[in-house]
Amino acid sequence: MVTVMNTTIDSFISKVEKKCETGEEFDIYPMYGGLTIDIFARTAFGIQSDSQNNPYDLLLRTIKILFSEDITNPVYVLARQYRLICERVAEVVWGYVAHIRRRCWMNKIIYLTQTTILKTVCHDASRCQGKPMDSKTWVKRTSITEGTG
Repeated sequence: MVTVMNTTIDSFISKVEKKCETGEEFDIYPMYGGLTIDIFARTAFGIQSDSQNNPYDLLLRTIKILFSEDITNPVYVLARQYRLICERVAEVVWGYVAHIRRRCWMNKIIYLTQTTILKTVCHDASRCQGKPMDSKTWVKRTSITEGTG
């Protein structure tokens, strides 16, 4: 990594020296941009780029377009907020899924409760042999099934 940085910086220094020999003024900012992109491309991404010598390098042009975008552009705003938007959508979706799961769980509990009650009532009705129960018998039988009698 150090050798990559040294060769890139040596290329930059030789380019600056050539500009200084002519004696005319020049803008060093684009040269620093090319140096920075070359170092990042080689060390971080492993990409061989020649942004210092080629102002029309694809990587250089892409980065210039990326950073020269208007920050009020809706596409730019959405791109910047993409992670937050995804997190919010995930919260809504998973919240809805959790709600459905809770509702299904509650439906199962209600179903089991209803079937248990029906089985108890049918069992009690079969013990009465079809005869109507008076209130005392009903209280006695329900307290037995609830475990209080």
